[in-house]
Amino acid sequence: MTRSPRPTKNAAGANHRFALVAVLVVVAMLPALAHAQDTGGGTIATGDPDADALIAEIERVTAGIVEVKEQLHSDHLDPDALLDTIGRNPSGILEWVATETRWLPYEGALRGARGVLMDRSGSSLDRALLLADLLERSGLEVRLANTTLPEGTASSLASAALERPWAPVSDPVFAAADEVEGFRASVGSAAEELASEVGLLAGPATDRLAPADAIADHWWVQASSQGQWEDYDPLFAADAAARPAAGTTIDPADLPGEVRHSVTLRVVIERYEDEALIEDVVLEHTVLMGGGEPNKPIELDFDVSVPHEFADRASQTTDIREGARLSAFWRPRLEVDGQSVTGDWFSRRGRIEPPGAPAQAAALSEGLEGLTGLGSEPAEQDTVDSMLTATWIEYETVGPGIEPRTERREILDLVGAPRDGAAAIDGQALASDEADVRRGLAFLGESAVLLQAAATHPDAFLDAYLETWIELRPALIALVFLRAGVEDERIGPSLATPRILPIDLLAMTSARDRWAMSRVAYVGRPQIWSRHSFYDSVRGEASSSLAVDIVMNDTDVIPSAGRDPRMVRLEQGILDTLVEHVLGATPGGLNTWERFSRRAAEGMAWTVLRPGSDPEAGLADTLPPSDLARMRAALARGDSVVVATEPRLRGDVPFADWWRISENGTALGIGYRGWGQDLTEEGATTQPSLQTLKLRQDQERVEETLRMYREAAEQGRRQGLYDPHAHLRGPRPPGSKTVDPFADTLPIINSLSF
Repeated sequence: MTRSPRPTKNAAGANHRFALVAVLVVVAMLPALAHAQDTGGGTIATGDPDADALIAEIERVTAGIVEVKEQLHSDHLDPDALLDTIGRNPSGILEWVATETRWLPYEGALRGARGVLMDRSGSSLDRALLLADLLERSGLEVRLANTTLPEGTASSLASAALERPWAPVSDPVFAAADEVEGFRASVGSAAEELASEVGLLAGPATDRLAPADAIADHWWVQASSQGQWEDYDPLFAADAAARPAAGTTIDPADLPGEVRHSVTLRVVIERYEDEALIEDVVLEHTVLMGGGEPNKPIELDFDVSVPHEFADRASQTTDIREGARLSAFWRPRLEVDGQSVTGDWFSRRGRIEPPGAPAQAAALSEGLEGLTGLGSEPAEQDTVDSMLTATWIEYETVGPGIEPRTERREILDLVGAPRDGAAAIDGQALASDEADVRRGLAFLGESAVLLQAAATHPDAFLDAYLETWIELRPALIALVFLRAGVEDERIGPSLATPRILPIDLLAMTSARDRWAMSRVAYVGRPQIWSRHSFYDSVRGEASSSLAVDIVMNDTDVIPSAGRDPRMVRLEQGILDTLVEHVLGATPGGLNTWERFSRRAAEGMAWTVLRPGSDPEAGLADTLPPSDLARMRAALARGDSVVVATEPRLRGDVPFADWWRISENGTALGIGYRGWGQDLTEEGATTQPSLQTLKLRQDQERVEETLRMYREAAEQGRRQGLYDPHAHLRGPRPPGSKTVDPFADTLPIINSLSF
């Protein structure tokens, strides 16, 4: 695997995942639409008065948004904005951290300085990281100090910290207050019913981490201005003498990995060979939490290629399914923290290509000459002794004080049934044209992933909205050209350039906090939310869909009299599934909550499965084998399952809706492909020519973003998430362009949306 800086987003063609249509890669060498105006290349015009007026409005609004972005002043996002408010006196900074942020019982670095600033809470180490950052910005040299507190001291400190009164739940966002109260009532009722059905509260409550254990690993800051180190400790601010001496000191930049939470992402492929299923990892990348942005966006897509002997046919076909069938080589690629991480090329045979093949495949992004030779043995590609059967995204979370956990999410699965009967797999079916179509379509999509470490403040949503709109500007202008029927060689690269932040996932992670039933649930380990834009074969046609997928939502709970932590987690899990239904890929779309909420009115039957039971008993005749296999795995882990006895259909593909509920109350609604998801209805995708595939895919990506933006803009405008008096630094300079980011972008979005 290789790591390189993210490609520049102008002429060089930043997104080449659809390299099987290399005709359009050549135009990536030409100037982008927006670049022509930026460098004095002349006014951008289509010749259509309405289209040109829309372009002028895009330019006006974007210029104003650039100013808002530059002047955005939020003490939940910007440490310097906070220091402008509280001052840079070290004692005042210590007092602010001690009184305005609160300790939470988890270990290690998860949120980091920015996460505590946004969430106003964190572990001992995370609060120390924020304090160190603020003191360093105030001109002091800083280092972290660490010691292990005696049991008695840790117990009394934890009790005192948890006795601090909690602020009430913040005003709701992305929904009116009365709507949120209705959501909470529905969630509470559903939680009581599900808890009763699975016997959740039958045994005594035991939680995963005692608060005294979490606080015993104690961190604070030592700062120096002239070589004399002084202690700055939020937990011992009133009684520094009671704190033991530091056992170790360390520069914050040198924080070891073992004290940081991490998420490892892998792309795993599977092949059928010699009557066995064999797995390989083609991409692996570990993201360390506790530094930089607390909620980290990641993009995953695939470079795609065809063998040279099929290149002419692929460039001339008029059918996406045929183009997908001809594709035979793929390479996963992550965009994370401004870096591009590329994995290994793999083939239709399910094998990692040897070192020479990836080097040849890389040339595909450079132009037509790249189609001169991948795979010189076409006959071998169609043999049944080795065929690609499945691909997954695998997530593994590791951190101090938590049990490692691994979850997989399907990208492709041609086997479907339990994987303990490989000898019975039909090898000829795996080599069929339909199997090749499904393989090719699977890698035309992309996934956006959000690693959540802190409750998302609405200002973070606003900031991401501004940044993405600025990135979208060239693509929006290109879209106007397309809608006006104007052909321009700069359209392709302009549509391919945007870095689109997952503002929908940010909205959901903000709402899950603001809509919560109480303040006792908190993020104490990485949470993983994702959105899949994917292609599939439905009723014999290529179909595109969007799905929001909650991968991990394990909630930690503040010990609280009268609240069983299992019920708190169950409520939060149900609420998360409701949030994705209300704010997901298509607001009000299909997911487990949507179906469960209609059970009584429509007389739906749901079955309860306890750990150790067999899901096939009574369900084998109605539910798909792949879903039964997933339920069997959940039951083997000790989870309970509550499942609708009748499947739902996506086209001609049945799938089950079910709740997965762990013994500690963690709950997630599961649906299509085993995703914890909200699913749009599918729509058939047709193409006038496969030569326009890359252009069309980039256009659809921008249009999907606009649909996401329309909902975000309407919510932001209704909720008043932008206030120039609160969000902008100082008075507006003369000549400033007065723009409301939500109200002024909404008409543009509506003009460009279907």
